[in-house]
Amino acid sequence: MPQPTPVTELANSTAATADTIAELKAELEKYPQTRRHSAIVLEKDLDQELTRFCKELGITVEVFLEAAWTVASTDNALTEKITTEAKRRYDQRKRVGQIKRLITMLTNPSK
Repeated sequence: MPQPTPVTELANSTAATADTIAELKAELEKYPQTRRHSAIVLEKDLDQELTRFCKELGITVEVFLEAAWTVASTDNALTEKITTEAKRRYDQRKRVGQIKRLITMLTNPSK
């Protein structure tokens, strides 16, 4: 039997790698695609609590938010409750922004 040469070994290795890549790509197609989302801003205490909670479970905050949305979006009452809280928080954030702008304007009147 002929001894494999470096060229035939490379050809066999390349073919095996191509098969592996094709299998991996086929498997990847079975999963939902992801997309990077802009950085989020959270209340300081809530961020610490959520980060600790997720770390203890061995998950990321992003994956937790995906799962929470997936579950909540199937329950109209829960979605409404969350939306009410979200609107309250949004109005609060807007007011904080207004206050900070006013403080800046009053602190630096020449700008």
